[in-house]
Amino acid sequence: MMKVTIIPSDKSIYVEDESLILDMDYDNSIHAIQWDGTEGIIEYVNAPPKKITDIEIIQPYIDAFKAEKSTRLTSKEINSQSNKAKNALIKLEINNAYMEIAPELLSIVAGLPGASKKIKDADKLIQKKKSQIITT
Repeated sequence: MMKVTIIPSDKSIYVEDESLILDMDYDNSIHAIQWDGTEGIIEYVNAPPKKITDIEIIQPYIDAFKAEKSTRLTSKEINSQSNKAKNALIKLEINNAYMEIAPELLSIVAGLPGASKKIKDADKLIQKKKSQIITT
């Protein structure tokens, strides 16, 4: 049972615990519409309230709410995406720091007696790749 409140004067639509301000056509003679899931009430500005039992009266507002909500990221989603981007940048900076010192360390280690073939091959590959870097 979906609870809905529509307040035309501030263009607010509340569905369950969420709200959006939607710029759409509202009846200015209505102060609010409230729906409890099975029935509701239309509160008029200058007339007595009217009981409603048909959700079709508010369905266009619900549809607009759902359509708009599907196009918006929640603040939690935005924060999550922002944190992922920040973490990726931090990891890239760490990786770049390692890449700055790796060739020197590898050259030192490769020159030590007993250095493995894998280390020596990695050092040769890095030196070769460094020479291929295009600078602008």
